[in-house]
Amino acid sequence: MREFEERPTKTKGSTQRSSAWKEKLQLKRKDKQEKRDDASAAYDFKATKETAPVDEPLYDIGPHSSSIPVQESYSQNFEFSGFIDQHSMCTILNCYLMDLTLENGERKLGVGKCQDLLPEDLCIPDNIYHFLANVGNTTTVNGEEIKINIPEIAVPQPQTDDIPAGSFGVLTPENHNVYECNVSPLVTMNRVLNSRRQHGEPEIPPLPAVMIPAGGVPNENLLGHGPLDLLHQEARQRIEGFDFPEGDSEAARLRVGLN
Repeated sequence: MREFEERPTKTKGSTQRSSAWKEKLQLKRKDKQEKRDDASAAYDFKATKETAPVDEPLYDIGPHSSSIPVQESYSQNFEFSGFIDQHSMCTILNCYLMDLTLENGERKLGVGKCQDLLPEDLCIPDNIYHFLANVGNTTTVNGEEIKINIPEIAVPQPQTDDIPAGSFGVLTPENHNVYECNVSPLVTMNRVLNSRRQHGEPEIPPLPAVMIPAGGVPNENLLGHGPLDLLHQEARQRIEGFDFPEGDSEAARLRVGLN
């Protein structure tokens, strides 16, 4: 058997080919460094010409198109379609939104803070609390503050002749999006009334017949509308003691239940 041969302690050294390659690499690195340090040879990546905005839809899905850019602006949309349909939580959401606009210098509803209308012992689940904590003013990376803006059409309205308080107005082709993007207190309140109605009592529609087009059928796009809550006897007795005021007060427009 051949005995183990130890590796040599010294390398063979650089060959002519490897030495030439190293020298070429060093010259290339030196040339790059000199160009990098030369201010006159530095590249300017800033735009020198302004590109005019293109007046076209940002999205084109099916037969409908979305927003058309007319000017550069910062914005942030808050998604409420996945918010819980429970009336009490939707009332908290609407109170919170109205109070945010008040803090930003706009008075959308009443004279005071809407959250003061809520019961002091009202418990807010953690997931709802964290959801609300992320709804508010935003600061961009450039330090510009974007204040939350609630359009007037999304402010719950007072009672009129045939229309109860808490709606966003009569449903039309022009304003139906407001019911799809914001939760109407009237819709969620009627869900409560439906859940507590007794056997044989007529069903209460999410919006009165005078507010919807003839033959219109509500679907899941109407935020707050959904299947009735299955309540046990104790829960049913609890909600049967609540009354919802009408009129033009903050409590009526937000449909705050009074026990």
